[in-house]
Amino acid sequence: MYGWSEHAHYATAKAGLIGLVRSLAVELGPRGIRANTVIPGLIESPQSLDAVNSLGPDGLRAAGDCIPWGRVGRPDEVAAVINFLLSDDASYVSGQAITVDGALTVAMRD
Repeated sequence: MYGWSEHAHYATAKAGLIGLVRSLAVELGPRGIRANTVIPGLIESPQSLDAVNSLGPDGLRAAGDCIPWGRVGRPDEVAAVINFLLSDDASYVSGQAITVDGALTVAMRD
């Protein structure tokens, strides 16, 4: 959703998912198959809690200050969006990239 120094590979992969999902939605829609993707923001996970390869606990707490909700997300919050997309309630949702990030990527900086 945004650039990140020394993570061009990561940003490229996320951007590629959006194009893939849009194309799959068009190709598979006539068969009744939906295609969507969920793009998590900063989520507390074993990866993000790893202080060597990611932010670590202190870094996550500090990053939470930059998120409009004032905290990083939880895995169950991402899972809830995935559950919605898999449910009949989302039967007409296809080709979408849903960002779950507490409004981080749409926040205007003060």
